[in-house]
Amino acid sequence: MQSAHRVTFEVVREDQSRTTERLRRGDVMAAVTSDPRPVPGCRVVRLGSMRYRAVATPPGSRTTCPTAPSRPRWAGLR
Repeated sequence: MQSAHRVTFEVVREDQSRTTERLRRGDVMAAVTSDPRPVPGCRVVRLGSMRYRAVATPPGSRTTCPTAPSRPRWAGLR
């Protein structure tokens, strides 16, 4: 038989470069962080990695980077 326990969590969003400090201060009980070193009393579990790819629509790239290479030139840079 399963007993009913009500648990409430507040999810706090913070940049991954700042979450270790919040963990150290006791503000949070778990964190996703970019720091590979564990905080005392905690353990580190690697979540994986992400590859970032810069993308933009043609109008957006012309507005943001008007001197950027054209698409045919980018294709030759791969």
